[in-house]
Amino acid sequence: VKKCLVCRACVTSRQRVGECVVCSEAPATVVFRPCGDVCACASCAPLMRKCVECRTPLQPPPAAPAPASVPAAANANATATAIATTSYAPPAQVAQMHSALQKHDGKMSEMRLIFILLCLTVKLN
Repeated sequence: VKKCLVCRACVTSRQRVGECVVCSEAPATVVFRPCGDVCACASCAPLMRKCVECRTPLQPPPAAPAPASVPAAANANATATAIATTSYAPPAQVAQMHSALQKHDGKMSEMRLIFILLCLTVKLN
């Protein structure tokens, strides 16, 4: 930064700021990639597209790894099958639910899937 973002005064030396330069309420804890600057808090950083200090376009954070124990799609399919075999939903509704699950390629959370099945079952009664 060559000028202060608030008062536009020329900056002669750079000091690490301990607080978020956006909200000034929380400590700056997020390391931006690729520049490596730490100038925003965890609440403000996801809203930014460029680093506040150097204006470098930011790279998206890495995706969270999936749990190694059970793949999400397999777990959701097992839950769907278990609920479908114990509910009073007709085969057409069960097929609709399986179709929705495949459409989302296992990205639908298990709780959301259970909620959809419960709604379908209540709607039928």
